[in-house]
Amino acid sequence: YNNTAIIYKDLARYDEAINFHKRSLNLKQKIGYQRGMVYSYNNLGETHRLKGELIEAQRYLDKAQVLATQLNNTMLLGSTYLYRARIAKQQSRLDEAITHLDNAMLIYQKRNAKSRIAEAEVDYGDVYFNQGLYEKAHTRYQTALDLSKEVQKNVVTFAAFEGLVNALKAQGLYQQALAALTEYQSLKAALFDK
Repeated sequence: YNNTAIIYKDLARYDEAINFHKRSLNLKQKIGYQRGMVYSYNNLGETHRLKGELIEAQRYLDKAQVLATQLNNTMLLGSTYLYRARIAKQQSRLDEAITHLDNAMLIYQKRNAKSRIAEAEVDYGDVYFNQGLYEKAHTRYQTALDLSKEVQKNVVTFAAFEGLVNALKAQGLYQQALAALTEYQSLKAALFDK
């Protein structure tokens, strides 16, 4: 159920994703799998955020944080912080977004979770871009790109490429932006062919 929900989320079919995440959560509650419940709360929070339901998103992330704290397992909070950062970014609370990203990154680095680190790097890039710090954004997008290619996290690779192209354009590095855009489009075409 959880993995099916993630696929629906990536396809922007949020109602189906929420339905499957709730089914997953229901099973976890029935068997008392509290650690898994934290994952479900986080996933529901992120999916509601993507659907534009920020209050509902915060409610699920609060549940995740409370349960992870009760379990005395701060390592479960990486996604909670990442998703809180995205809400803050969406609401232009950029300093708060950086704080949440820093908290997420500490956990991801301890776990050596490269795909999650790559995701956080894209979000750092977005925040720095929105602050007009284009060189910092460029560095973060490039790091995200390198990591996401290594772990073959295509959704993150696409987001990193998009951010990188915009950061390069904002710095007036048009030839590099064009080269990155060309590489992005050929990679995207190859993946969709598969």
